[in-house]
Amino acid sequence: HWEEAYAGNAGIYGGKYRRHWNHQFAALSYSPQLNESWRLENTLSIENSTTEQFWPNPSVRTGDYYGITEDLLLIKEDEHNILKIGFQGSLREFDAVREIGAPGASFGNVKQSPEGREETWGIFIDDEISYDNWRVSFGLRYDTNNLRGEGEYWLPRFALGYTINDNWNIKYSYNTGLSYPLLEQMWGSFDNRIKANWDPALNVIGADKPQTSEAHDLQLQYVSPDFIASDTLYTLGLKDYIDWVGHESTINGERFLFGNQNAADIRSYGLDLKAEYAFNDFLSFYANFSYNKTELEDREIKAGGAIFDAPSIWNLFNDKEATGAPQYMWNLGMNHHVNKDLSINLHYRAWAGLKTRLDSNTQHYSDLGAEHFLDVNVRLANFMTPDLTLNIYGRNLGKSVYKIGNAGEAYADEQGMSFGLGLSYDF
Repeated sequence: HWEEAYAGNAGIYGGKYRRHWNHQFAALSYSPQLNESWRLENTLSIENSTTEQFWPNPSVRTGDYYGITEDLLLIKEDEHNILKIGFQGSLREFDAVREIGAPGASFGNVKQSPEGREETWGIFIDDEISYDNWRVSFGLRYDTNNLRGEGEYWLPRFALGYTINDNWNIKYSYNTGLSYPLLEQMWGSFDNRIKANWDPALNVIGADKPQTSEAHDLQLQYVSPDFIASDTLYTLGLKDYIDWVGHESTINGERFLFGNQNAADIRSYGLDLKAEYAFNDFLSFYANFSYNKTELEDREIKAGGAIFDAPSIWNLFNDKEATGAPQYMWNLGMNHHVNKDLSINLHYRAWAGLKTRLDSNTQHYSDLGAEHFLDVNVRLANFMTPDLTLNIYGRNLGKSVYKIGNAGEAYADEQGMSFGLGLSYDF
């Protein structure tokens, strides 16, 4: 896989860059029925990945790994109960992400992440029970990793559903999860010093543990043969959220840059409305509206003993609201099956409430207003031969550019209208 793009900022990595990514993956699955009650799902996979990223300064960033993963799942299912017991184990051998400068460059070959064998282990149990109009499920997962955030993590989940009548049902769910930092986000630590490639006297410190999440969802749903609608309220909390801080301080005479850090706790609140209506077997319509608001729960960012106020580092509207993403999004669409081979999708989408910071010296923000888009996709099966399918699409019809916000300063103009086609063949 080759990718070519432009870096968004005009610093060290400004201008055009190329990325070469090569990933090989193979998996072997075996799923026997053990007896009348239990069945097994077993997958053994191996993978190898190499990456080279060519910056224009010039320098090359590399990162390689290979590994093996085992997924084992036992399932027992009857009329009122589905029980799952699972195990996942992964061994990966990582080479450090390195920044390789041009001949004579001052920073030379600089290691930017840990290296060595990563061991990830997880076990879980999940049980779903149904009785009359009630459904209840609960689960627990244990997870540990030796390289990207040492520690042991217990992740519970729970859901409770009730069928009110033939059309209406309601469901509450609680879920937890975690995300280990990428190797590039870890960089160095106080025990494993890594120098900045642009300043050999500057020690770069990264994130040292995963970010964890917990979510609550409450959904009311209506279902009939030709109409489906749902209303979902949710809240999502992230603890030890990983983000770029970029705070520099001097400790015992040494200079440190705290880059990606487990910086703060944040929470988002949202509403999601959806509806689908099938006019007949050939024509259907769909619509949805969503609202989201994200705020900091903890304004203090802690990095290497230094504590500083989040709005001085991050771009926060009213000192607590995250910027760079729309708060309101809505979609309207139509699917028309002209005949058994030809289908057309017409899709209108829009967003609003996207705020962006005007400059780095003030806390002044701008609302970029609403943006509207129109997409179309035409699918023709049995094109020329029985197993060939043709897809023709158009995106952002009528737009040459549109504005997007970011968590940084001001905004960017994104490329607008595009067209394309694809062919797929079923063997």
